Amino acid sequence: MPELAQWPTEQASEVSWNDLPVKARLCEGWCTFRLKILSDWETTAARLGLPNIGMATSSAVAIGPGDWLIFCPEEQRENVLAKIALSQGYAVETSDALVMLDLGDAAEILSGLTGLNVESFGSGRATRTKLAGIGVILTTADDGSLRMIFDISYARHMRRFLEYAI
Repeated sequence: MPELAQWPTEQASEVSWNDLPVKARLCEGWCTFRLKILSDWETTAARLGLPNIGMATSSAVAIGPGDWLIFCPEEQRENVLAKIALSQGYAVETSDALVMLDLGDAAEILSGLTGLNVESFGSGRATRTKLAGIGVILTTADDGSLRMIFDISYARHMRRFLEYAI
């Protein structure tokens, strides 16, 4: 039987996000979960205060029908897991699989790189698109800064792209 490849263990913190033409800061100290609710997801989402498709809050991004990324500081992990249990869905912790970068006020730059209108990055919005040939989620934090979420295995690729594309 052939051996299975091992998932990349590189941490996003091992990639230098300094000295880029755009301000990029790794968001650390967060837990992330992917939550799927299979039945009556609209009612359950409303009851739990989850955003609608294409929208985001400071603690969740709706990425599809019945599908959310949930964020919380590490110290709130147990409370969030209890809330997720009320959803009657299922969740997978994705903290070690995703990178979340704070890109500050780079909405115009990302608009040029993605072809999306700057309004796509407005407060409370979430947009799934491709950047550097990989799927990313772009959303705006409560403080107005733009955040980009993507698979950790592309951290070095995204770093090089941000360095040379801008």
